[in-house]
Amino acid sequence: MSKKEFEQRWARKFLREMLSAVEECVGKLEKSMEDTKESNNVLGENIDDLRKQSNDIVTMCLTSNRDSVQELLDSKRKKLTREEQYFRSHGDDFEGGNNGYDDDFKHKNRGARERAGLVPNNRGEKSVKYSTQ
Repeated sequence: MSKKEFEQRWARKFLREMLSAVEECVGKLEKSMEDTKESNNVLGENIDDLRKQSNDIVTMCLTSNRDSVQELLDSKRKKLTREEQYFRSHGDDFEGGNNGYDDDFKHKNRGARERAGLVPNNRGEKSVKYSTQ
């Protein structure tokens, strides 16, 4: 065997080993890419699930807030209805009045004056407080 043939065989053997190593690396890279795609799909599903859960939580909170506001409005509406009925039934006995916010509120009837009185509320305004007894 000549020196040239020996070098060619050695070069072919080296190239085969290099090709084998490159093929092994490509195989590992392809496996890694498959794993990455699978992880990406799982993450996408988790993101969708979290988005749905978030939407459900926001909907639940908004519904709860809406219900609370509705209860508050219903309570205020009932209170205003009672006050309106009271003022309508005692309307001839009042001078001024301004719906209970007049500082110079005067009442003609002493008995009704004892049942209704001005009291400050949490905003510093005066409100009519009345007793049905």
